[in-house]
Amino acid sequence: MIYDAIIIGGGASGLYLAAQLPNQRVLILEKNTRLGLKLLISGNGQCNLTHGGPIAGFKSHYGGHWKFVKHALNRHTNQQVLEKFGKMGVETIEREDGKIFPVSMRSKDVLNALVTSIKSYDQTEIKTGVQVLSITENNLGFSVGVKGESFTTKSVVLATGGYTYPKLGTTGDGYLMADKLGHEIVAPKPALAAVYIKSDALKELQGLVIREMSCTIERQKKRIYSFSGDILCTHFGLSGPGILDHSRYIEKGDVLKLNWAGIEADKLNHIILEVIASHGRNPLSFLMNQLNLPDRVKQFVLKEVQLNGLMKLAELTKENRKKIVDALTGYEVRINRLSDLNEAMVTSGGVGLRQINPKTMMSKIINGLYFVGEVMDVDGDTGGYNLQWAFASAYVAAEQIKQLDGEDAYAK
Repeated sequence: MIYDAIIIGGGASGLYLAAQLPNQRVLILEKNTRLGLKLLISGNGQCNLTHGGPIAGFKSHYGGHWKFVKHALNRHTNQQVLEKFGKMGVETIEREDGKIFPVSMRSKDVLNALVTSIKSYDQTEIKTGVQVLSITENNLGFSVGVKGESFTTKSVVLATGGYTYPKLGTTGDGYLMADKLGHEIVAPKPALAAVYIKSDALKELQGLVIREMSCTIERQKKRIYSFSGDILCTHFGLSGPGILDHSRYIEKGDVLKLNWAGIEADKLNHIILEVIASHGRNPLSFLMNQLNLPDRVKQFVLKEVQLNGLMKLAELTKENRKKIVDALTGYEVRINRLSDLNEAMVTSGGVGLRQINPKTMMSKIINGLYFVGEVMDVDGDTGGYNLQWAFASAYVAAEQIKQLDGEDAYAK
């Protein structure tokens, strides 16, 4: 038997792709004994399917890869994803922050909808607990080898995911397969990762969330990137969407400068001088209370600069003022490490994009070989952007597979 497509990987992208191929001979090969394990834990088990708003608003949520991802996202938008799931019986709801979930708030309902849809197709087969050992080209297309047998197919789709959460089976197998087939691999690393700092200075702020905090990354004393977002102080360092979404730019040894005050240093210094001029007899705590800061941060900063909140403002020296300004607008923490592959949500890096057609997800060097989802060098921010990419890339690959079915495009 010759399959129209063999999909390697039974996760979000692989299952969504199969769901678009009701009339093709499709074989899904999943090395785990169960399908969609990572999909089940997405969104803390609630499955943040996608994000609301126009696709143009997604531009800043894929690092520097918008030029590549925009074709698929515009071809299969967030609204079209929701329509597809609606037809499969999954009702959705959009929160105030734009995140879209199934009404049930259960990932297993999304997975069940995909699997039920696929199993209704007469020509689609699913084999679980099967490890792919080889992919070779032949005159019919490809031969996909597993233990004890091989399968022939016109096209192969690598939907193997990244390498984070290896306990769920995502161990980077797709990178090895793509490498053997001549594709470049951008060194994978954990993304959507929390950062661990070299001291426990922030431990006393554990659980505190700072909204839209401004941060700057310095590497070897050079400013390399600035960002802002909601940041959570933890017992080990920093997390929250602001850190997770920009962790792709952070490396071990970097210095992260935190702006608690949310204003520039010069402006803050000017404010301090004005307050001192008008209220010199008041205590330092009076100045701190003029700033829109949580009480815990005020206390933390005074402790860091080693000044007593009861001292008179008029007694502040120039050096004291500088210490306060530096601590409030550029508090430095040194990065010890990022969340490792067992903790990070997605993978940055993967199959290089230069060798993939962004309009079809087909390899530019091997006809009939496709890549979908996280196996590619694409990682999105938190908020449904990674699943939207998984679905959109799978959709355009499926469209190409259907278009080329029976044509000579797979001839080797």
